Amino acid sequence: MEENIKKIKSFLQQGNLEEADKVCDSALAAEANNAELYYLKALIMWQKSEVFNIDREKFPALLKKATDLNPHYAEPYKLWAYANMLLGYPNLAEDGYSLAIKAQPADLEAYGQRGEARCKLNKFQEAIEDFNKVLEIDPNNSRAYAMRAQAKKALKDWTGAAEDYSKAIEYNPNYGGGFFGRGTCKVQLGDFAGALEDFTHFLELYPDSVPEAYGHRGDVKIHLNDLPGALEDFQKALELDPNNEDARRAVNDLQGAILQSLPKDATMLQVTLKNGRRVRQVIINGKIVNLWPLNEKTDGELSD
Repeated sequence: MEENIKKIKSFLQQGNLEEADKVCDSALAAEANNAELYYLKALIMWQKSEVFNIDREKFPALLKKATDLNPHYAEPYKLWAYANMLLGYPNLAEDGYSLAIKAQPADLEAYGQRGEARCKLNKFQEAIEDFNKVLEIDPNNSRAYAMRAQAKKALKDWTGAAEDYSKAIEYNPNYGGGFFGRGTCKVQLGDFAGALEDFTHFLELYPDSVPEAYGHRGDVKIHLNDLPGALEDFQKALELDPNNEDARRAVNDLQGAILQSLPKDATMLQVTLKNGRRVRQVIINGKIVNLWPLNEKTDGELSD
């Protein structure tokens, strides 16, 4: 039987689900009381189906058969919980991971996943306790630090969240979400220079995928009295998301403030940028600042 189980797992790793299914059916016909075979049959069904098309009678029945045969077998509980998490039932996922932990109290993956389910349920303190358990055993677990940071952030523990984001970044230097999350915490703590650094690092990793990040950095620059820099960020946010009305208002407000601060004899040039946008340019503190028409819809057209 062990040989058949090895074959099934090998076919699963290769993505050969049909052969895995055949071997599994044959093995079950020979040994109908093997818990691992029922779990593997459910796993094959899971991998062969789209999430929302899984047979919701046969799939849980196979997993229940596995745990009935071996109540200390955690994997079926975890697969059932994972499926429910993807299907949008974090309450059932929490229950499943709790059963997995009861079956195998040392299963760190189950603690981490239950913590994530509890975050979905706004059970943030209980989630923190789960992540604490993971980190007691695996203190280098970047994801556990990141998820605990999110839970602490939800509880407005800005300092604790920032510290956890820092640990997550330490173990995963390319974790962009860590820089973004820590930046939002630093804003709450009044550390605008630190927030600027974090948002900048995030945007270096993801320069064109998160317009919201430019808005956050723009807000920080306003706090640091860098209005031209803030304007540039909100313009970028609006270019990436032309329907972003918050960014549009910020562009209009910042341009108005900049225009009011200019000396009366300031020189402005009207130019066309490489992208076809016509703007007015002015130099402020040695830096070229582009001013868009205040009622522009980001399509490059000037209003009269």
